[in-house]
Order: sequence, then C-alpha cells, then structure tokens
Amino acid sequence: MFEKIYDYSVNEIKRGYAEDEEGFVCLCCQQRFSKDEIYLLDNHFYKANKAVIVHLKQAHSDYFDLLLEHTSHGCTERQIEILKAMKQGYKDNEIARLTGVAAATIRHQRFILKEKARQAKSYLAVAESVFDPDENDPYVKIHEGARMVDERYCVTEDEEAKAMASLFLSLKPLKLKQWPAKDKKKIIALRKICECFERNHEYTEKEVNAILKNIFDDIASLRRALIEYGFMARSEDCSKYWRT
Repeated sequence: MFEKIYDYSVNEIKRGYAEDEEGFVCLCCQQRFSKDEIYLLDNHFYKANKAVIVHLKQAHSDYFDLLLEHTSHGCTERQIEILKAMKQGYKDNEIARLTGVAAATIRHQRFILKEKARQAKSYLAVAESVFDPDENDPYVKIHEGARMVDERYCVTEDEEAKAMASLFLSLKPLKLKQWPAKDKKKIIALRKICECFERNHEYTEKEVNAILKNIFDDIASLRRALIEYGFMARSEDCSKYWRT
C-alpha cells in the first residue's frame, strides 16, 4: 500500500489517483485503468477517468485515514486523531469532547497544523529549487510508514551494507545476531526483517510470531519495534497486522 506515493504530486496524492499517457492509476493499490477500455463497476459502465474514482470510493473509502496511518507526515497520534475529526466536519468543541481535552487545546492544535502546512509548502518550493529529481540519491529510501523522520533515518547504502554484516548471522535464512541498542541500527535491521512479510496481506499475531521466531528469540521486542517504527501496523484489537 502506498508503495510509490512520493513519486506523485501533492494534488495527485490528495485525490488518490494519477494520470499518465496510458491511463489512470490508484495510489493505494496501484491498480491501473487504461484509457482504451470501458469498465463495469456496480452494474454501470465507466471510462477510465470515472472508473478510477468509483474504484477509490468502493475499495478505499477510508483513503484519508489510510493516508494518515500509512505515510510519513510527522504528525503525532493526537494530531492524527484531530485531523480525522476535522475531516468529518466536527467543530472544535465537539472534537474536544471526543478527545477528552479542552477546546482551547484543539484550537491551538488547529493553528499548529495549519502552520505546519504553510511551512511544508515553503520548504517544498525551496527543495524543488535545490534538489535535482534525476540525481542519484546515495541514501536508503525511507519506508512509507516512518514516523517522526529525523537523522536516525539518514543512512547511505554503504552504511546499511556494513551494518547488515554486523547485525545478522545470515540473510538466507534471515537470522538476527543481536538486537541493537542504537536507533539507526534498529531501523536498518527492521527494514530487512519487514521484507519477510508480504504487502497487502493481513497476518494474525500468531502468524507474525511464527515468522519472527525464525529470525530472533525475542519475538515481543521485534513485534513491538516493527509497530513503533512504522514498518507494520495493526488493528486496535491487535487481531490483525500488516506491512505498511
């Protein structure tokens, strides 16, 4: 899910689909809709430009929530909760009641979130003026579910290769030597471990444990870290886990 989200423009991410010469693509699942075809959805025929919109509503009706939960944006859990309530049209007093905080706190958070958007827009303009989109990037790509991105994620491909050699006893099968103390090495280890889980597939906790058990003895630490660092997500009742 959202495997290539950062390859698209802000407007494309906002609406949930993108257009190219051949057709339209859903940003959630990468399903394509060719301009040369007609699609039957809900007993109605649609051209590609309409079909992708209907698909989004049917298959990803919670697109806004998914975008908040599975992409890197630097918002705290409380801010995510407030943004969801705002999206649903709740007023500050109603959000305060739902979240159990003072209305003044919600107003302050609304200001902070708007300022965050203003700063992001300004930085985007600066970054696009400085960085060449075609230049080779020596840094390892940050995973989509990363939270609070900072220097811990600043790892070159060479650094990652050296760390992998010291972190793992073997890569096939994957065997972790020891759980690292430093966050940067934890992230490198978790990035490799999460590859053991398929995308767009839900796992029970028992299934997650069975996979992690083959990698390292401390299953609980691995499972907790995969969630904490955003490599995996889980349902509120912890019955389902999935790779972000």
